[in-house]
Amino acid sequence: MTEEQTATVGTEEEEVKNQQGQSEEEEEQEEEVVEMSRDEYEAEKQKEADRRVQQALKKREQEYKKELEQKTEEARKEAEELAKLSQEERTKVEKEREEMKLSKEREKLEGERKEFENEKLKLQAEKELSMRGLPPDFAPYIYGEDAEDTMERITVFEEKWQDALQKGIEEKLRSKTPKVGVGKKNQFTRQHLENNMTLDEINESWDQISRQMEDGKL
Repeated sequence: MTEEQTATVGTEEEEVKNQQGQSEEEEEQEEEVVEMSRDEYEAEKQKEADRRVQQALKKREQEYKKELEQKTEEARKEAEELAKLSQEERTKVEKEREEMKLSKEREKLEGERKEFENEKLKLQAEKELSMRGLPPDFAPYIYGEDAEDTMERITVFEEKWQDALQKGIEEKLRSKTPKVGVGKKNQFTRQHLENNMTLDEINESWDQISRQMEDGKL
């Protein structure tokens, strides 16, 4: 065997040993199981939560610093522009900026007031719908510009709701033949059907309802 072949064999053997050593280390790492008590686990969870909070705070601090620098730069440029103007021009520009600022504040306040009024109207609509035996979930779609408009909308909705309910009952009478047999003990009234029962509930109790209607008891 030549010296070159001997060196090659030696290198290959060394590589095999290195690979075996790495495999053994990886197996040891895989077999290693970290055991900790509940208190230690909770402490690690808290540590991780604190770390994330600190990261969020640091990010917000950097954003705030960037915003502050940007506003400072804008203020500096505005001051330089004002310095180039005459006293009369400067006064005019400052007045326009102040009016613009007040206008934005008024728009913000008006938006908040409108949002508050809408929420109040929704609550009033929910209460009125419930009092009339109507689904309060429709309140967000019914409330109007003011209390009077909202009440008018609810009245219209109630009429359409009752019409739809009556049509549903009539349609059932025309399309379904009453069955003869032992019915439920519940006795329904027309007022209960119109004000307190949904179409699904009417469908479920239809045999009893239809018998009452045939007997002239409804």
